[in-house]
Amino acid sequence: MFGIGPHGTPKEVHEISDYDYEVTGGCYSLETCTALGSVCGKLDARLNPD
Repeated sequence: MFGIGPHGTPKEVHEISDYDYEVTGGCYSLETCTALGSVCGKLDARLNPD
């Protein structure tokens, strides 16, 4: 889920999820397009460690 706003997922939704991934590593607020780009970059780094 991307673009959920400054307050994050509602507690009820967060409790039923199996996974939670904080892409910034520091709970920083990002624009949706920046968050999507960050995830793509992190996936690429994991899949192609060079």
